[in-house]
Amino acid sequence: MSRVIKSTRDGRPQPLRPRAVRKADKRIERTLRVQKSMPTGILIVQQGANSAIAAAGRRYLEMR
Repeated sequence: MSRVIKSTRDGRPQPLRPRAVRKADKRIERTLRVQKSMPTGILIVQQGANSAIAAAGRRYLEMR
């Protein structure tokens, strides 16, 4: 999945999101795809991982 650079109003391209954020996105996407084809039980473990990723994302935003 390639990302399209959307331009802002003044025509400058928006900066691409940092690699860590893209990787986290990809990981969440993959886990959601896996969840559909898996029984529950693993789902609960996965939600823990997703909230950990979300927490890391929040920490990252606070750092900037």
